[in-house]
Amino acid sequence: MSILGYNIVPVQQPDPVSYLDLDEQQYRLSNGYKPRPLRLDADLPAGLEQLVNMLAENVHNVWADMRIRDGWSYGLVACAAMCPHWMGSSSPPPPFQPRHAPLSFFLVLGAAVSPL
Repeated sequence: MSILGYNIVPVQQPDPVSYLDLDEQQYRLSNGYKPRPLRLDADLPAGLEQLVNMLAENVHNVWADMRIRDGWSYGLVACAAMCPHWMGSSSPPPPFQPRHAPLSFFLVLGAAVSPL
């Protein structure tokens, strides 16, 4: 993170990790896999909005790059190789993790984030 002008350091023993409780029928795939995302309920320290926005934009751009490589494109008609909800990183749809999720991951694991 130092390249972005921030420092992440361990400061405390993290609490035991907890996971979101996802609905078994909705999230269990036919091969038995069920996602187990971490519960990211950490409070963000003030002054980290710029870092949150940089991380969120990068996560979105990496996701978009992968989808474009998979053949997705913008379109008004949905098909197997097209996403009907293509949009910029500034307006993610409701089911997505909050913009601060990448940063909250470090905080939940007991780290502190501060400008250099």
